[in-house]
Amino acid sequence: MSEEEEAETSSGCAGAVVLSVLVTGAVLGLYAASRTAFILLIWALGWGAVIWVAKQAPKSVRGAANPAPPAPSERGSEKKPQVTVIRDRSRPNRWAVADPSPWMDWEPDKEAGTT
Repeated sequence: MSEEEEAETSSGCAGAVVLSVLVTGAVLGLYAASRTAFILLIWALGWGAVIWVAKQAPKSVRGAANPAPPAPSERGSEKKPQVTVIRDRSRPNRWAVADPSPWMDWEPDKEAGTT
């Protein structure tokens, strides 16, 4: 096996190990030099991580074409509503049905297969 073949099969873990050793050495050096600076660095890294996570969109939203609900004109606001309600003035926070929907008394015909 030649050296070229070995270089092609490397996964890049060596670079990650070297980088982690350097970062660990720098953090330990900061800890040895000044514990107050070390604590402030850890606090700043944690706060930065919180802000970074808060700004990231969830994966379910990232893949969606348009996560917002459609505009009222696309939902069919021009059509007659199923039920018309009015505020019941005698009882606060209650509504009375003014015009019931024709679907409220509709029964499906199971024999004909209409559902």
